[in-house]
Amino acid sequence: MLSVVYLVLTCALARPPDATLEALDGALGRLEDPAQVRSMVVTTRFEYAKLDGEDAHEDLVVTEVTRDENGVRTVRMIQHLRDGEPVEQAEKKRKDDDEGVSFDVALPIGDDLVRYRFGPTSVVDEVSVATFEPAERVRRKDLALGRIAWDPSTNQPLWLEFAPVKTPTFVQALDTRLELAGDEGSLHTHRILSRGVGGIPGMRRRFEMDLTIDQVGWVD
Repeated sequence: MLSVVYLVLTCALARPPDATLEALDGALGRLEDPAQVRSMVVTTRFEYAKLDGEDAHEDLVVTEVTRDENGVRTVRMIQHLRDGEPVEQAEKKRKDDDEGVSFDVALPIGDDLVRYRFGPTSVVDEVSVATFEPAERVRRKDLALGRIAWDPSTNQPLWLEFAPVKTPTFVQALDTRLELAGDEGSLHTHRILSRGVGGIPGMRRRFEMDLTIDQVGWVD
């Protein structure tokens, strides 16, 4: 009897709450919605070096991104440092779909949810965590393996960690952690941290990109 109860509980916990997945779906697209967001400050730190740590370099870019009612973005450079030295950049304008927070993999939300299956939920430091992987007999090219975490008291998603099943061309390894911030109605992507190895044989580099989004200007 106990083993049957355990099996039932395990199956029940094999998928995050619907409220968590719905909130995650809304949060990942919120910063791209001109009806909700007018501006933000994006800070990107990109580091790369040879596999042995030699020839290391770092770029630090801070921009203010604004969007008008017509959907046109203005990206104003606040700071650009390369290995600690200033780099001049001109202000530039782009259409809404030319730049933004996006992913090269389909995550387990929205219409892509059916392409995934979840593992049992565990609780670590009062945070619920579930693994996910592509469902059987589903095309795996743009899918990922990973974990999702949420607050069990509110069902609010907290972070995702994932790696693509198939890495991009010339990329040998790629792991990403996506962290969320805000409350219900303003939950949004706050940080994207990606680490990996890329390049052709003999010229491969380790890299790390740490992108944070702050000072979000919400539409009243």
